[in-house]
Amino acid sequence: MNRIAFSLVLALTPTALFAQTSARVQSHTKADADVKTSSAQASASTSVDAEIAVARERGLPTQPIRRRAAEARAKGRTEAHAAMAAGRMRANLEAAHEAMVRAGREQPRDEETERGAYALERGYTSAQVEAVARSAPSDRSLVVAFDVLSRLAARGVASANAVAQVQSRLETRATDAQISATAGKGAVSATGAVSGAVGTVIKKP
Repeated sequence: MNRIAFSLVLALTPTALFAQTSARVQSHTKADADVKTSSAQASASTSVDAEIAVARERGLPTQPIRRRAAEARAKGRTEAHAAMAAGRMRANLEAAHEAMVRAGREQPRDEETERGAYALERGYTSAQVEAVARSAPSDRSLVVAFDVLSRLAARGVASANAVAQVQSRLETRATDAQISATAGKGAVSATGAVSGAVGTVIKKP
């Protein structure tokens, strides 16, 4: 009887050892996966911080970058997606800023740079942003002009037509209210909000 029991123990021991080994391997594999995921998230978060650092170094507004990353996170996106959103916004801010500098504005205001970036997101080119900037005196704010471009794009107006309309208003020294009226009542703003009345200047959040 003892001999039979001993034989059963010998037969079962390899199976038990295999089960224990498999469990340890699976545990280590899961731990490694968790570490890799955490590392990837940390790296992506660092990328968001890096985009903000680059923007600050180049004199660009950083709040729009933080906002885009926060929006991605609020939608349940991964940190990698948040980093990509931050990178796209930083690139558009830089393109808008450079377009205005080429147009003769040495130090574009943050609000102008932000609105110019929104216009680029709506499909306008940096050359069109530059053209609009050239149409206005260097001391005139372009916030409303860029807002109107974005609102016209949201209404489906072709970019070339929208640029021509805004340029014409700027060249005739129209007021901001008159330029804003070009987009019509209840038009969608650059950030997706709806303006309540004609002539209302959409302020930076």
